[in-house]
Formats: sequence, C-alpha cells, structure tokens
Amino acid sequence: MPRIVTCHDLIPLVLARDYLAPIPGARALQWARDFPRYRLARRVIAISEATKRDLVEHLGVAPERIDVVHSGVEHARFSATQIDGERERLTLRLGFDTPYLLCLGASDARKNLPLLVRAYAQSGVARDAKLLFAGPISARQRRRLEQVIRETGLEARVQILGYVEDALLVALYRHCLAYVFPSSYEGFGLPILEAMACGAPTLTSTLSSLGEVAGDAALTLPALDQELLASGIARIASDSALRSSLRARGLEHVKSFTWQRCAQQTLRCYERALAGLAA
Repeated sequence: MPRIVTCHDLIPLVLARDYLAPIPGARALQWARDFPRYRLARRVIAISEATKRDLVEHLGVAPERIDVVHSGVEHARFSATQIDGERERLTLRLGFDTPYLLCLGASDARKNLPLLVRAYAQSGVARDAKLLFAGPISARQRRRLEQVIRETGLEARVQILGYVEDALLVALYRHCLAYVFPSSYEGFGLPILEAMACGAPTLTSTLSSLGEVAGDAALTLPALDQELLASGIARIASDSALRSSLRARGLEHVKSFTWQRCAQQTLRCYERALAGLAA
C-alpha cells in the first residue's frame, strides 16, 4: 500500500547521545527504524525546511519526494485579545504583579533551561523582571534546574510552574515582558508562533528550524552560548521600542501560519502522490 509519511523531526537520530540509551548500536538501531519508514514512503511531508535537510542528510531521502508543510496556529485560541479580569486572575495565580520573562515548553536537554538561568543571572535583569518556567518537567530535570538556580542565588527571582492549564498558558504569553525560547534543535518550534500570536516579543536562536519559523519577527541569536544569550535577554528586557516592534512584527508574521493552509498544502502532497501512481 503506497504511503505518505509526515516527519516532525529526527531528534533521536540527530541527537542520539542525548535521546537514546547509552548502549552500543543504539543509533544504528534507530537508523534501521527510520530508514524504511521514510525511504519507502511514496512521499514525505516535512514540517520545516530544516527537517527536510535532516531527511536528506541522515537518511538519504530524495529531496524531490519531500514536501515542506509548515504547521499552523490555532488563532481563535492564541490571540492578543485579553479577557476581562485576565490580568487580575494571573496575578492571583502567580502571587506577584511584576514583569516577567517566560520560557514555556518541555525541559529536555535541547531546551537549554540551565543555560537560560545562567544567562539570566549574567544579564543583570533579575532585579527588574522575574523568570518563569512553564510546561512539563521531569523530577530529574527539576532537580538540575533548581541546583543551577541555587548556584546563581536566584531562588527569589526564578519560578518553576510546571504544567499549566490552557487558560493560564495563553495569559502567560499575553502578559509576559518577553518570551524566551533558547532551544538548540526543533523540528518546527510552534511555541514561537503561539507566543507571537499572543503579542509576546520573542527571543530565540536561528538554529535548526527556529530562524526559518521566526523570520524577522523575533530577536534571534546565531548561537546559544551564555554571553550571547545574556546579551539578548538584556536587550529585549531593557528596550521598550524593540519590544513594541517585535510585537507588531510578530502579530503580522504569524497570520500566514494557519491550519487551513497546512491542510491545503497537505492535500496537494496527496495529489502529487496519486498523480505519480497513475503515471
């Protein structure tokens, strides 16, 4: 039966040291799984140009068989339109009403959360803005993160919320001073677009797919070393004109990322596959 397969990323293969068991042959076994999955598909949908490059480089998939289809944003849910009383409810939930930088997402190695804490400490903005972490975090990652927080003396300025409910998630995006996403590898990086759709000025890197997705609507860093990240944090936290510009550019940029467009491009991929079968 001919198949079309969507590839979100090749993280276990590309970052095998961090994501596969430390046993001999683990990467080879992962490659043996991925190779037939994508090489034998009639066509492959990649959710970014970066993922397409990984498919070509690591699995030898012919580029002409890959269609890049960007994910969309649920604009009815992620928007900059505030709800009456939202700010007050957020303040009550957080226990403070001061500016904060937000990092929302998972906590695995490529998210670089300990690096963000150290860069935040170096940036000098801790006296003016807190740093909030939201999203699922394992007990092991929490211990590592809390250790770095203690080492930097920022126990009173960094807060780990863990998993948050949907309503709080959107409110956190809307009211943050800036959204910081210091990931070093993403198949797409949807949180960047969700933050922009909520009006959050965004700081991220240009690594893997992130520069592709963020475009010129975010403050982007070419690398993720502590000094560079600290400089980016200091800049976005202190420059209100930059934040206003990023907010406006982000709201405009994210308009083109819709699930309707994603569906239309996916349909065209199926049409190409069917045309190839008929030929």
